[in-house]
Amino acid sequence: MNRKMILIPIIIFSAIIIFLIILLNQSSKYNDISVNEDTWNNIISVKNENTNLILTDIEFNEYNLIIDEQNSTLYYSLVNESKTRYNPNVSFVSNQKNVKIAILSDEIT
Repeated sequence: MNRKMILIPIIIFSAIIIFLIILLNQSSKYNDISVNEDTWNNIISVKNENTNLILTDIEFNEYNLIIDEQNSTLYYSLVNESKTRYNPNVSFVSNQKNVKIAILSDEIT
């Protein structure tokens, strides 16, 4: 009985932590946010351009990307052992709320 009384709160606490991690993690698979040129043109036709950098961090499979702001290019090093190297998990941190990202690209090269 005493053991159950300790185990139940631990299980509930663990479930809450897992739920919060899933809920708060802003991440997507690369293929889900990669768009073609027509879709890209549709997106930018209804949005206003913001020249301020709103992403403070972007990661592919938990590796920070190098951002070349001048050329609007992200650099990503492929990790040979990773099964998801061509469709990485993409996560980012933004300095604004309600930010969504789309990547104009056919595939990772």
